Amino acid sequence: MKTPNLQLLWQKLAARREPQPALLLRARPAYEGTDPMPAMGLPAFTVCAQGQDAPWYAPQLICRDDAHWLLAGDEQGRACLAALENGVRGPWQYLPLGGAYAYPLVFDWNQDCFLLAADENGWQLFWSPEFPTRWDPVAHFDLPAGLLAPVAVPGRESTGILFSEPDEKHPEQTRVHLYELTRDEADPQKFLLQPDEGFAFTHRAFLPAHLNAGPVFAMDGRPVRACAQGEYLQFYLADGDVLQPLCAATPHNVQAELPAGQKTESIHAYARDERYECLAVMLTR
Repeated sequence: MKTPNLQLLWQKLAARREPQPALLLRARPAYEGTDPMPAMGLPAFTVCAQGQDAPWYAPQLICRDDAHWLLAGDEQGRACLAALENGVRGPWQYLPLGGAYAYPLVFDWNQDCFLLAADENGWQLFWSPEFPTRWDPVAHFDLPAGLLAPVAVPGRESTGILFSEPDEKHPEQTRVHLYELTRDEADPQKFLLQPDEGFAFTHRAFLPAHLNAGPVFAMDGRPVRACAQGEYLQFYLADGDVLQPLCAATPHNVQAELPAGQKTESIHAYARDERYECLAVMLTR
């Protein structure tokens, strides 16, 4: 009788127990009296991507021309896009950006579509005249090191880009920086990305668990921020410069239909559009 390879068996068992990244998707709740927050229960999230090689980080939901798309980055530095049809994800396609980039962020500004992403030397801005197949580089910005997890705050004359900056000595603490993306008045073809000095003055302190983890959206006319807080997300309602805790999305209060034997170990990012919500999570057995 052939002797089983116990080392290989243990490796397979260990691999099964290792946390696996996954994206969870659901239709946003629409019943009366509920605010569409991940902590609010039904409908349950379902797995739309899973595995060590699957696109997972910095998910974003995009709605253009009544079509819905899911964007996420993968470990190879590719920005991956997939169409969503009735809650079902289509095949991934890689955006032709011509290099490896981190933290891809797609946003609309004055009816044009842009993408901002980090490379080894700073941040590259792309313009998409033909979404989603064409992305032309239009500007490169040499920003201070340490900025990550950008979030767009759209405006008419400018678009705000909210960055997180972890503390080098205490990476669990972060502060936020607001940059304004504008066109140069002397040369409208030139883009500028400049810090908001007033915002920087009032947001100098590093705070625990304030890493950007999703889009800024409105509730009752007031902005809401999603922040990563260890193994869960905390949603804050902004009251001027003060953030008031609103609700949390934890592995225990987010309902999800998962493969047999799997459970949500941690939640790291949130995305939403008019129709869907998405969570970036770690699953374990």
